[in-house]
Amino acid sequence: MAEAAVEVAVWDSHPEIPVTEQADPYRAGRNGVEIVKAVAADLTVLPEAAGKRVTAWIDRRPSA
Repeated sequence: MAEAAVEVAVWDSHPEIPVTEQADPYRAGRNGVEIVKAVAADLTVLPEAAGKRVTAWIDRRPSA
């Protein structure tokens, strides 16, 4: 997947694993995972000793 995608990884000190919530137009914030899942070809969340690492692969190929 490396040739066809860009890997974006971020580290966060908070240990809680992010979850996708149901769409709510009145909710302020906590939309990051929903946005990333909408554009990513793949997404992983790995717990670390202090926090977690979230990695997304964004497809570089044009969509059909």
